[in-house]
Amino acid sequence: MIDFLSVFPVYIELFVAGKILRMPSLGLWLGFVRIVYLLKLLKISKLIETPLILRVLCYTLKSILREICILLMILAFETLFFGALFFYGELLGSQPSYTEELHFNDILVCFWWALITLTTVGYGDIIPLTTIGQVVAALAAVFGMLTIIVPIPVFLVKFKSYYDIAILNRS
Repeated sequence: MIDFLSVFPVYIELFVAGKILRMPSLGLWLGFVRIVYLLKLLKISKLIETPLILRVLCYTLKSILREICILLMILAFETLFFGALFFYGELLGSQPSYTEELHFNDILVCFWWALITLTTVGYGDIIPLTTIGQVVAALAAVFGMLTIIVPIPVFLVKFKSYYDIAILNRS
């Protein structure tokens, strides 16, 4: 029965094949029904244990709120530091012919670049052209990885301990 219900939207799509192109909202609703049945299927097969995990996650986040605030302050400081360093490094290291080719106009763009580099997203729209800028970019990437990697074990250890306590109390 669950298998039939999980593929029910496919049967509807086959039945009204030409009408879906004329009515795009029907396709969206069928996709929503598919997701609901997939989640129900996972819930029935006990692959997700939603309430306990979400409660433990919320409690863990509340307990490490101080560490999260410290992490955000460090990230803000690094953004300001590496953004300013990149801005002045690119200005000082650039030759007169490069000034037209520089990818930044003001220091706020460099702060944005620093935040994107520190979080290891790296869109690639602003790249360092000078040696000083490349060194600053490499340092920002390394410090960004360290800033993000260091708190993860703290979070995992606390989450694991709270989850084990919740499992013991549940039994």
